[in-house]
Amino acid sequence: MHLQPLKDAPFGAVASGLDCASIDSASIEAIRDALHRDQVVVVPDQGHLTPQQEVTFYRTVYPEGTSVWRDQSANPWERFKVEQGNQAGTYQIPSEPGVLVLGKGQIDHYGLTVMLGGDRAAYGAASGSQVLGGGVMQWHIDGAFYGHAPGCYTQMRCIEAPEGEGHWLDYLGDNNPLWCPPGATAFASGRIAYKLMNDQ
Repeated sequence: MHLQPLKDAPFGAVASGLDCASIDSASIEAIRDALHRDQVVVVPDQGHLTPQQEVTFYRTVYPEGTSVWRDQSANPWERFKVEQGNQAGTYQIPSEPGVLVLGKGQIDHYGLTVMLGGDRAAYGAASGSQVLGGGVMQWHIDGAFYGHAPGCYTQMRCIEAPEGEGHWLDYLGDNNPLWCPPGATAFASGRIAYKLMNDQ
């Protein structure tokens, strides 16, 4: 495994030469160290992972990371939303409920055949958000839904990136927009934000 800083980014690293399906204990420790130091770690070329291997990797890095977010088998609110048509259009993989599938459009993936994105408007308005339907940019932490606090890590995996053009996102309304390629995900650093704070 080789770690190098994310290009043109104030934080983050890329871990190349790593297979998350068969990772050794030394690499697990290196990933944990990189997460604490670099805050975001990108692991490319993992398209071969099964949902079970994806969850095994995550729980090897973070054994305490059992999430209650969007648990459609046990969480009464999430079960109710699914029974009412699940307009948000997010679903758990039937054979691996540790994986929640997000996106837009019809999919047939590991036994899950559904319409993702539900009835809400599509992504991509000039003042859009990662929340379907638009609005202003909404920063949030899904770690609030872990069974313990604070959550240490979260994991995302892209199976199929959206096609088409990107868009400018005026997330502060200050005419200083951020260019977002299709499928872009933005990360914020609380560590950097804290260092930039003044004494007042």
